[in-house]
Amino acid sequence: MNPNDVKGYIEIIPLVFLYIVPGYLFFRIFNFVLNKKNEKLTQNITEYIIYSYVIVSVAKFILSLKYNEVVIELPEVVVSIVLLSIVLGYVVSRCVLSDWFSSKILDKLKISRTINNNIFEEYFNDKDGLWVKIYLKDDKLVYYGAIVGYDVKEKYEDGYIIINQYEVYKYDKTTIYDSTLYTKSSENNLAMIKVINISRIEAKYKEDSKLLNKLLKKD
Repeated sequence: MNPNDVKGYIEIIPLVFLYIVPGYLFFRIFNFVLNKKNEKLTQNITEYIIYSYVIVSVAKFILSLKYNEVVIELPEVVVSIVLLSIVLGYVVSRCVLSDWFSSKILDKLKISRTINNNIFEEYFNDKDGLWVKIYLKDDKLVYYGAIVGYDVKEKYEDGYIIINQYEVYKYDKTTIYDSTLYTKSSENNLAMIKVINISRIEAKYKEDSKLLNKLLKKD
């Protein structure tokens, strides 16, 4: 490798940064908000380049409204592009998660495919509150409580459901199980149940639940 080769590599580094990093940051933010798994850098390199090109083009257009000439390699311009990619990743992901996107865009296009990549986001993410009965396979116990969260893992069965204000019953019993954790206020109780131990879940939505209406395609 001669000095000219080294110089060539050094000169191309800013271009590699400009046309890969913005797309990479966009996808990282987008996947984080949507709780999607991030792929390895090399698996989506083409998408990163395409999205980086779009983001750089948008940044150049915006800057051209104020400046007659835009030098893309200037540090302040590079910083602006990086910040724009982060902002766009967040804004686009929030729009995709919004009721407006599903009701005004997907429904109008007759697209019924969900944007969620796990059952928890699809059926349990109810802003109006959601009470569930969780049936355990081996212990023959039923947990009845309010869902307050869930932890999604790479493998579905490794995830957890977190419930609050819960009671525990034996199968086919109506009295509270003796081993239920007791405190003066059940609001202080949390139970984390691993998905692999669950046989089925029954959910009770409010009558005016927006999530239920969405699932049942009610207006």
